[in-house]
Amino acid sequence: MKEFSESRMMPYTAKQLYDLAIDIERYPEFVPLCKRASLSDPVPLPSGAMEFQSVLVFRYRKFGISEEFESTVTADPAQKTIISVSDGPPFTSFHAKWSFVDQGPGKSEARIDVAYEFRSKALALFIDRAAGAAIQKLISAWQDRAREIYGAPGGVAA
Repeated sequence: MKEFSESRMMPYTAKQLYDLAIDIERYPEFVPLCKRASLSDPVPLPSGAMEFQSVLVFRYRKFGISEEFESTVTADPAQKTIISVSDGPPFTSFHAKWSFVDQGPGKSEARIDVAYEFRSKALALFIDRAAGAAIQKLISAWQDRAREIYGAPGGVAA
């Protein structure tokens, strides 16, 4: 099983970043390689969290690869965490956790922890080589999206 973690301080509140991350249906607008996103079967949990099914389609045109990824997502607005779990294609096992923690007025830490294992050895070889860079690109995409939606720190939205 491969594991990666990445965190970044950002000049936005944890709530702002959580709100961007939970807006899964808009991922195709800013998440690299994400071409389609949908949600279904929302279930409120006693804790105040929400559980639902998510389907994301990623397309790697350069290599002719298209993968549909379905997961169970648990989103907790009070804790500002989003957990995605799957054991379906293309994975044998997948677990990702986004967490957003305020670190002072108008700034927070965004963190993603990912553990996964692919069913396909060929896909694993391709993705494993680029996984660290891909996670950094993902966090950069969030930061760019936050700047687009909320504006530059101390500025206005674009």
